[in-house]
Amino acid sequence: MPVSRIRARAPGKLFLSGEYAVLQGAPALACAVGRHVEASFLSGDAVEKAEAARWRQAAGDILRRHDLDPGPARAALEIDSRALHSDGGIKLGFGSSAAVAVAVTGLLLQCGATINETNTVRKHISQVKGGQLARLASPARLVSLVLSDVIGDPLDIIASGPTVPDASTYSDCMSILKSYGLEDELPDSVLSHLNAGVKGTEPETPDPGDRVFDRTHTVLIANNRQALESARTEASKRGYSPLVLSSSIDGEPREIARVYAAMAREIERHGDPVRSPACVISGGETTVTLKGDGKGGRNQEFVLAAVSGIEGLERTVVFSAGTDGTDGPTDAAGAVADGRTMARAAEKGLDADASLDNNDAYHFFEPLGDLVITGPTHTNVMDLRLLLVG
Repeated sequence: MPVSRIRARAPGKLFLSGEYAVLQGAPALACAVGRHVEASFLSGDAVEKAEAARWRQAAGDILRRHDLDPGPARAALEIDSRALHSDGGIKLGFGSSAAVAVAVTGLLLQCGATINETNTVRKHISQVKGGQLARLASPARLVSLVLSDVIGDPLDIIASGPTVPDASTYSDCMSILKSYGLEDELPDSVLSHLNAGVKGTEPETPDPGDRVFDRTHTVLIANNRQALESARTEASKRGYSPLVLSSSIDGEPREIARVYAAMAREIERHGDPVRSPACVISGGETTVTLKGDGKGGRNQEFVLAAVSGIEGLERTVVFSAGTDGTDGPTDAAGAVADGRTMARAAEKGLDADASLDNNDAYHFFEPLGDLVITGPTHTNVMDLRLLLVG
């Protein structure tokens, strides 16, 4: 039997065993996985019907042992699985709507789309995002407690706004996809769905004024500004002169890093815009446009881009990390560097510029011991960047 090995990284929260079984109305098993689980899949010829039956029986036995009725469990897993399969039933890559959503999100992030643009598209390929959870829950009373991981705290963008009105449209989605040249990269099922929405044959997400929101209440309980204010308070306690720049910084990390490096030199030489010992604080969330095939994340890339600019500054430290403890598809939250990082890297044969060109910040900082690894923090209010000048 011909086989091929496929190595895949799972950025999501759900693993389906027997994922394609839902296409045939058969049960599948679901379990939570870590955000950075790597799995090796062995693919080959389709299994015989007898083998499929044995899988189905085994799944039912497991569910019964846990006092679960296989009937209801199967119904709960019968998600929309129309994506990427031929008329003959040959599966071409994505077995579930969840997998398709991950793929589309990956395309958008790789091309540098903002979180607002990404969420606009995600809302229109989901049955719960963009206010649609409120539609499903109506007329029940619905209360949402929100942690903001989006610049400006727009409730319709945070978590793709499942319980708040959505003013975006299918036409907005198509405009975003066209602006990044992604129309030909999308699964056919997604493109067909979005085009149907533009034509009005698929229902729009509920907009402001829709009666489904009559009994919904939303409370913002934490955001990036609160994290920056906490950092300001702690910096003052430690004897630094804190300066909060902004909680709304976005764009390419390497461009922002150059500004930080220039600011470090200005503080050391002239005491502007704040006198040392200084702690310059900012937040928000940057976006990396991937050009290489290295490993890293936006916070690690920010620090790496600052390394050459702060070389030789003996009193300067640059830090950046994600408040959720995760930066890109890595186990690090971010990284830290100082004026000696470039020299230390050279001693180990590491090239900062080459690593930056390859988006490979992780493998630059790992041998230096300069990755910031916190583990999951169980919260997320975007990123925290610090510039310390003693």
